[in-house]
Amino acid sequence: MTSLSFSLFFFWWLAAPTSPEIVAKDKYLLARRAYLNQNWQEAQKLFEETLSLLSQVTGKTERQRQLFSIGRSDVRFHLAQIADRTNDTFGACRQYAEIRKKVDQLPAGWENWPINTKLPERFAISSRRLRECRLVPSEISWTVTPPQATVEVLGDAAFPKSPTSPPPPRVDSPKAPEKTDVPAAPAASAPKWRVVKSPAKLLAGKFSFRVRAEGFLPLEQEVEIPSWENKKLTFALKPKPRERKIAIIRRPVKPTPPKAVPTWVWITVAAGAVVVGGAVAVGIYAATRPIDRVSVSFR
Repeated sequence: MTSLSFSLFFFWWLAAPTSPEIVAKDKYLLARRAYLNQNWQEAQKLFEETLSLLSQVTGKTERQRQLFSIGRSDVRFHLAQIADRTNDTFGACRQYAEIRKKVDQLPAGWENWPINTKLPERFAISSRRLRECRLVPSEISWTVTPPQATVEVLGDAAFPKSPTSPPPPRVDSPKAPEKTDVPAAPAASAPKWRVVKSPAKLLAGKFSFRVRAEGFLPLEQEVEIPSWENKKLTFALKPKPRERKIAIIRRPVKPTPPKAVPTWVWITVAAGAVVVGGAVAVGIYAATRPIDRVSVSFR
């Protein structure tokens, strides 16, 4: 192996002649050639095969395992660069994130190991691109029943923000009075529901969705939005139960006519009146006569 090959493919010196990493070395050399010739499709295929082979080995010592991890990260860097050049932003961001995770697990001073001197620069590029990837939203689409339903997302955190220009440099004026009072920060307003249309570009995280339609029960659901993916959702609303109406019909009440009094009742009343009248007359007569001359006989 030439010194140039060793500088580019640092990890092959660990391998035995018949090991998978030796086969991976040949794939890597072919992938690099296709990469430099900007044959992105062929380079991607060969780099993916190289990564698959390197994933089969880990090394016997901790240092060897770390070196193989660096080697796999180097292959991932080339795959990420190919994705960038072929407008596969999601694929590139996923590779940069994996590189950053593996590099963060390396001990301090790994840059001084006997490795390809270009690797620290490649991994620094990966970190810069990953920061940009944090602002790349996923694309979310959905089907909803009924189709005319309105879909909303709570708050603004799910929506990508437009890049803003840095504030202009401050120019201090000697005549300007110094302000000692620090203005209070404005109170945070409650998050509001925001209508979205499918497909929508949303950042990664957990967000509340609300779906509403006339004649259907509303639905609120928390959805996990993954990073750098095309995700499809399904919302189905249930119809509102029909209200059972009870009609109350009020009919007019006719007054009941007075009942006629039977003839025998009037005869009885009259007879009673005669008897009572006679008794009263006798009483009056008796009261006006001397007591020794009053005699009342009843038969």
